[in-house]
Amino acid sequence: MIKREIRVLGIASASPHRRDDASTHVVGVVYRGNRWLEGVMRAVIPRERPNLTTGIAKMTIRSPHFPQLRVIVLDELVTRSESYVDIRSLSKKTRLPTVAVLRKEMPTKRLSKTRARNRSAFKAFAGLPCSRWRATGNAYFVYSAGLRGVELDELLEVCASSGGLPEAARVARITASSLQKFLDGCVP
Repeated sequence: MIKREIRVLGIASASPHRRDDASTHVVGVVYRGNRWLEGVMRAVIPRERPNLTTGIAKMTIRSPHFPQLRVIVLDELVTRSESYVDIRSLSKKTRLPTVAVLRKEMPTKRLSKTRARNRSAFKAFAGLPCSRWRATGNAYFVYSAGLRGVELDELLEVCASSGGLPEAARVARITASSLQKFLDGCVP
């Protein structure tokens, strides 16, 4: 039985499009289940070292919310960016179960087109077990690591909003896209 107010960290990323040397901004949103927003955090990852996995792990562990967090939910934007997040590695570094909920199945055929520096993270992501989850008439593809006995369906039911996506990841995406628009408008 998972508590209705489990602490969930939703992660999304934003990278301004106007400059080639722009860093990636990662936004984290802490939610209690799908009910209350508890906190927001951000990390800036330089383009020269685009390791989102390490950046997200550091941001999570350094957060004052870390002792109460029970799961990390990645937004689709994080998993489909140029630098893939290694879900298994993130789960090991933070010692938290990590879940990515996608609208489309991860295309493993893209491996040959993936940049060499991102290939290992993409391989690790593509090698994860994929589960199908249905919510509010929509089908989602769920990749996870580190769940150790936690029922995935029950976890997603507790975290999901009325639209089917986990609320923390949905709000993180909105926050990250607002940050991206702000940065695109402010950077000459």
